[in-house]
Amino acid sequence: MIFRFDPSLMPVLQVGMGGDMDRAALTSLGLGEGSEAQAPLAIVIIGGLAVSTIITLVFVPVVYTLLDDLGIWVKSRVTKVLHVA
Repeated sequence: MIFRFDPSLMPVLQVGMGGDMDRAALTSLGLGEGSEAQAPLAIVIIGGLAVSTIITLVFVPVVYTLLDDLGIWVKSRVTKVLHVA
């Protein structure tokens, strides 16, 4: 999980701390020149990065595990049916 955690989280932290994307964190707070117009876009960028990180770190591994378990269960059921017949 560590190897997958770092590459997924680093861009989110970079944008969230204001290191990229026109300093998205400060813009989302409404600080700086012209930020009134750009604040909604900055909020969407930060929210999208947060959601995509959660999907990458939580949702995808859970779905993979569930599908893998389902495959093992189906395989065991098929082998039982074939051995009975």
